[in-house]
Amino acid sequence: MSAPSVSIIVPVYNSGAFLMDCLETIVGQTMSDFEVLLVDDGSTDDSLAICRRFERHDSRSGCSLKKMPGQPLRAILRLLTRVANGLCSSILTI
Repeated sequence: MSAPSVSIIVPVYNSGAFLMDCLETIVGQTMSDFEVLLVDDGSTDDSLAICRRFERHDSRSGCSLKKMPGQPLRAILRLLTRVANGLCSSILTI
């Protein structure tokens, strides 16, 4: 399997109210050659459950979930850019 064209990195923290709309927008794009990397930073709302539901139902490989409570955003993004498989990466914040 070849690398996806784009890795979309989405840091998540208590974004449950907006997260599903964000993920539906990503998967609704005409381009389908991408992976989604989600990272939950210890959310106390339903963000983690939404991430897991998306992970189970999205047919693209490479969708992953990391839980890194208390880590500074720059450390999380640095880690995710290292594990991203895409030819280029994009960070989407909500």
